[in-house]
Amino acid sequence: MIRRVRLGHSVALLLAASLLAACAGRRPREVSPAEIPDLEARLEREPENIALRARYAAALFAANRCDDATAAAQRVRQPRPADAVAVLVVGQCAEKAERHAEALGVYRTFLAEYPKARGVAAIRARAQLALRAYAIQQARLALQNEAQLSTQPADPNTVAVLPLTVASADTSYQALSRGLAQMMTSDLSLIQRFRLVERLQLGALLDELRLGQTGRVDPGTAARVGRLVQASRMVQGLANLPPEGEIRLEAAVVQATGEVTAPEAVTGRFRDLLRLEKDLVVLLSARLGYQLS
Repeated sequence: MIRRVRLGHSVALLLAASLLAACAGRRPREVSPAEIPDLEARLEREPENIALRARYAAALFAANRCDDATAAAQRVRQPRPADAVAVLVVGQCAEKAERHAEALGVYRTFLAEYPKARGVAAIRARAQLALRAYAIQQARLALQNEAQLSTQPADPNTVAVLPLTVASADTSYQALSRGLAQMMTSDLSLIQRFRLVERLQLGALLDELRLGQTGRVDPGTAARVGRLVQASRMVQGLANLPPEGEIRLEAAVVQATGEVTAPEAVTGRFRDLLRLEKDLVVLLSARLGYQLS
């Protein structure tokens, strides 16, 4: 099933309108393509009016005239690089053209250079959407090029942590499947020797392979996922959470060949889950060839 992260014009335009109105101290009014003739006439009289030009860029975007909208937005950014409306127009036009990496770069540059600028929350939200769209795009590209990728050696220092299998009668614990995997990914990333595959990148690929709901894969499939994300090793885990008694976390490493190492395991009380996860990471790091002191 093909999923697209699509641009919602009404939401995007209300965001732009809200930013424009906030700058002028007015209530937001949605930007409309119908404004373009009037805006062009006003810009003839006031070519240096940056707020007016920003609204013009947003109106062009609303009219699906992305080339013109981007050019207008860039004229806004020259004297006022911290203008969030212009950044939204440039970034979202790149998104519409499915240039998600470019859009992500536009948003991240703005966030890094102007972390306290007006409209930063809207830019941050768009960056998250662009990141997910980029992950999906890369997952599909990897699947299209699977035959070629299978002949390329994976990066020996790249590791990916699959969602853990949660064994529990309490269905509310299923959220720990990805939560624990994310924690393990974050902790392993602190060991600078490893490059960890990002959660969104791995999740998008699992979704494309129809494995997103359970995350349960056999060693052969895990090795295949590793090849697709160019990871030499995949971590598979199990969280056994009985209603009473000790819980057990375990994880094994799947090599690119499909060979599986003996699992590492820790046990303890549920209230010590966070500590147990970190203890498991210490054991895993040794299994991956890095001994923590």
